[in-house]
Amino acid sequence: MYSTNEVDILTSVTREKNPHAIIKDHAFDDIIESLHEEVQKLRDHIRPAKMSKGLEVWADEYLRGDSLCWVTPELCEELKLTALETYIQR
Repeated sequence: MYSTNEVDILTSVTREKNPHAIIKDHAFDDIIESLHEEVQKLRDHIRPAKMSKGLEVWADEYLRGDSLCWVTPELCEELKLTALETYIQR
């Protein structure tokens, strides 16, 4: 696990070249392969994101082109996503 100072150094150096940083955290090494396999099972549950105002709901790929999937305890149980549930709980 990185110290707060190490994270600050890594992200400040990375931020100059790329606004995103991936920092290896060994807390999930024991389930990382299972997580990768289980996330593939979510593909059929991913939906285009929508917007809403009051009762009105709409989708507009130009304004919001992302997709999402609500990962709930019920979904984890239904799809037997034990590693993902462990990840969320941790």
